[in-house]
Amino acid sequence: MATHDVVLAAVGDVVLARDDPACAFQHVRDELARADVRVCNLEVPLSNEGMPQYSKLVTLHSSPEMVTGYVHAGFEVVSLANNHTMDYGPAALVDTMRLLDAHGIAHAGAGQDREAAWCPLLRQVNGATVGFVSFASEAFPGYGATATRPGIAMVRRDPLYGPDGVSPDDVAQLQASIRRARDEADWVVAFFHWGLSQSRQTTVSQRHLARAAIDAGADVVVGHHPHILQGLELYKDAPILYSLGNFVFDLRPHFFGPMTNATVIARIGLSSGAVVHVELLPVWIGDDGRPFRLPPQDERTGQVLAEIRRLSRCLGTDTALAADAISLVPTAR
Repeated sequence: MATHDVVLAAVGDVVLARDDPACAFQHVRDELARADVRVCNLEVPLSNEGMPQYSKLVTLHSSPEMVTGYVHAGFEVVSLANNHTMDYGPAALVDTMRLLDAHGIAHAGAGQDREAAWCPLLRQVNGATVGFVSFASEAFPGYGATATRPGIAMVRRDPLYGPDGVSPDDVAQLQASIRRARDEADWVVAFFHWGLSQSRQTTVSQRHLARAAIDAGADVVVGHHPHILQGLELYKDAPILYSLGNFVFDLRPHFFGPMTNATVIARIGLSSGAVVHVELLPVWIGDDGRPFRLPPQDERTGQVLAEIRRLSRCLGTDTALAADAISLVPTAR
């Protein structure tokens, strides 16, 4: 891979709940360290505060001690806009944000109020500015931040909104957030928690939101929530990574089928105000719940890469296949 101004390493959903959280990323730490910035979706609050939302079927949280795992892996940025961040209410969310701040981990997609939740995160990397925004269209009613209550940047979804199924007001708000980031950043990365759990198929609302984000100025869109890999797409020459799958998910592993063991590390090269290269490195989640890089000779490597290529072709996007990675090279915009 050529040298770029900034290389971003993005992975999918992460939930730590183990005796030694620092060991969770032991087999991929060196690979993550090759990037300038490491990002993931922090799927649960790291807090002992609050109470579970009893009207919700599945509520998750982890001990604050788990933050050491994220620190050890080198994650500098986490996305908080998802369907579990508010499982233990505003108190746990606020406690989690304070914990992350204390450990130098920046976060996007949640805040003390609506303004803070929708506010872009700006990070200085290699003398340039990267803007991060994070939104969730798959979340429990009431999880969205309000003018007076902490919460996430939530895009409301309902068939009554029309064919795309998402609130036009919230789409306008996310576009305003992206434009705000665009005014101050060299690149804008948009995270979305969206789609159907354990489904390879992208939804109408996923595609609508991705396009809306790019139309507003996002350089790359990165998706979470399906817990399974989905395809890549180019829209206006901006890459859309619809789902990176799970990366470490220690809670409720019985919820997931064997296909969720396949995952990736996405290396995103940023240069000259655009995304110039996307490379997906195949990774497997072992029986101990720890991800490891698949070697070229492992038959699972070819299977994972071939499936991503097939799914991407279904979205009208061709990818370049190598022995140990799959890549996408947008043309200059």
